[in-house]
Amino acid sequence: MLGFITSLFEVSLGCSIVIVGLMLLSPMIQKHYGAKWKYWIWLLLALRLLLPFDTPILEGYDIELPKITMIRNSQAQQVSPFNAGQSGMPFQIVDSHIQKTTVNHQTLYTKSEPITIKEVLLYIWVGGMLLYMLYHLMAYRYMRHQVLRWSRPITNGCMLEEIDKVTTHMHITKHIPCYICEKVWTPMMIGFIKPVLLFPKGDYNKTQLHYIMKHEYMHYKRHDVWYKLLLLMVNGLHWFNPLVYIMRQHATKDIELCCDDDVVKGCTFEQRIQYGKTILASISEQQKYPMALCTYFNQGKKMVKDRLGGIINMKKRRNGMVLFGAFGICTLVISGLLTFDHVTAKQMDIDIMPEKKPVATTTDDTATDDTTIEDSHGEVDPVAMDRLTNAVLSNDIRYVKDVIEEGNLDLNIQDSKGRYPLAVTLIMTNCDMAKLLLHAGADPFVTTSDGETIYDQAMATDSKYFIEIFKQYGIHAKSEEVKDNEGGQHYFTTTTKEAVEFYIKALLESNYEAIYAISYGSEYHTDGQDIYDTIQIKSVKLLHGETRGNKAYYSLELDISDGGNSAFETGIFPRWLYLNKGEQGWYAEGLMTSGAPDDTWWESE
Repeated sequence: MLGFITSLFEVSLGCSIVIVGLMLLSPMIQKHYGAKWKYWIWLLLALRLLLPFDTPILEGYDIELPKITMIRNSQAQQVSPFNAGQSGMPFQIVDSHIQKTTVNHQTLYTKSEPITIKEVLLYIWVGGMLLYMLYHLMAYRYMRHQVLRWSRPITNGCMLEEIDKVTTHMHITKHIPCYICEKVWTPMMIGFIKPVLLFPKGDYNKTQLHYIMKHEYMHYKRHDVWYKLLLLMVNGLHWFNPLVYIMRQHATKDIELCCDDDVVKGCTFEQRIQYGKTILASISEQQKYPMALCTYFNQGKKMVKDRLGGIINMKKRRNGMVLFGAFGICTLVISGLLTFDHVTAKQMDIDIMPEKKPVATTTDDTATDDTTIEDSHGEVDPVAMDRLTNAVLSNDIRYVKDVIEEGNLDLNIQDSKGRYPLAVTLIMTNCDMAKLLLHAGADPFVTTSDGETIYDQAMATDSKYFIEIFKQYGIHAKSEEVKDNEGGQHYFTTTTKEAVEFYIKALLESNYEAIYAISYGSEYHTDGQDIYDTIQIKSVKLLHGETRGNKAYYSLELDISDGGNSAFETGIFPRWLYLNKGEQGWYAEGLMTSGAPDDTWWESE
């Protein structure tokens, strides 16, 4: 939804440029072209503004995930929502030097995130849109109620005869009730599904009735009231843009001019003069502001000059299809260019990133930040890496595929400007390229020069596609494959902090695959995700933790709003996450219910 706000402003800005251009060129063009070409241009702009989406064009690679496997550990039993009791397995006691580290702190993890500027803009936009639409819809409902309340059926025989004559001539088969109403100042048609034609109280001669009826029924045949509803919806969607208000005013004017053109089509000059006189006679001193969702025979003195000029103009004018095509292309191109303008800016930011040396990662929690290591992949060809990242930037999928198939270049190293190919996909919002690189072994947990991992950056984007892709691949990256009949791939962390944060994040997201991935030695449940889909965890509070050598535990407090089909109960309950460190790194032994571990567990291997 936050990405929608960005697209909304971009499309609104792009279409505003077209609106300004159209208004500037209209006086020069309208002498040679009828109003119909602008009628269709406004419609195209309205549809573009109504659908400000930029759906990514995905080529849809068929990427098979590696089989998820595991090794069963006969001496470990995970305590989870599938088995709520504390493990009671025997432990082997060994003599060893134990390094003890105790952590005392409280950290609350919740599903809610800090409100961003985009979220504030979203709330403001939604509030403004609702107020705008509510005002117009309530005003329309009130007006309809008032005019129908003070209306009476037409009983004048001449008026009824003329109504039948015009409807037959214009092939109007639907019965549209006609009333005399003291609350209206000009003939108008109101209603969408059940339209009603209203006349103000007064005397009309036969000629006036003919042109009034023909004008209003022409609005009905052209579905102009639905066009006005579309314009109102667009104005409500872009209530913050003053040019959209101006667009709706001009479009409403061109709707009337187009209707006049259709009414006088094939008429003589004398008949056009009679039509113009009818418009002048309908001007009322009592005129009010016209409602947005009605058609009017006369919308005010300001429009009379333009309408009369178009009516008496006997010169044959072009239909403007070429102009329509030109402005249509401009609308799509300009709004598209502005949509992707921010990509160029972000790309420039990347290009000037300072080159940084890789930081060493070890399996020891005491590793220092200033330790550096040599690249373990041997000599790096900076030219080849530059070509690869540039291919990602230019969406050259064929070249990236060729590089991957050759296997001569590590996807997890930086080019000469400190860029990772996978990180570049975030800047370009290229989901297909991200899937391709992840499947080929690109590491989403590599830390970029801004201090964040690519995975964290992906989770912070507004793209739900990126979030799902990285969720799918993220838990499998940087992990060791261990296979058995069940299937599963495990994820090991270099520090206990990473392990507990990974586990808590998986709990809040009800992501069973992630919980299983970090729980090395746990039993795999084929219906695990189905069960976790029924669990709702509001928050997880990290109370304290303790680390001794290759073992650690963390005390958690879970606020569970719905235990679903699991062993979890509703309410706030303490849990204890047991961690072990193996050859590959830290992993979770289980989420226990019976409390902190005793000395027997600490002393076991």
